[in-house]
Amino acid sequence: PQKRRHKFLCYFLCAAIAGSIASMITNPMDVVKTRLQTQNMEIGMLRDTSDEVLHNVKYKDLVSTGREMLKTEGWKGFSKGIAPRAIQASIASALSWVSYEIIKSIL
Repeated sequence: PQKRRHKFLCYFLCAAIAGSIASMITNPMDVVKTRLQTQNMEIGMLRDTSDEVLHNVKYKDLVSTGREMLKTEGWKGFSKGIAPRAIQASIASALSWVSYEIIKSIL
């Protein structure tokens, strides 16, 4: 039982670290994606099929969004929200892996 508990603690910590590292690596692309997805909300337009909305968007595609962010905010702009995302990812990864391992050991 003690060895088994140690094993699950190891799974929990390893999954938490892996989830945190993965979220930090992918965070810049997530920031760009979020900018593209939420830009209509920022300018107060929720329709996305009208030509009017398409002409009023700040970001057009992935590359231009990244360039605009780099120009206006520098490299620091790509790390916005990294701490909450890393915390959320570490907890989610840890809980899912430990749950998987517990269920696997029961079956």
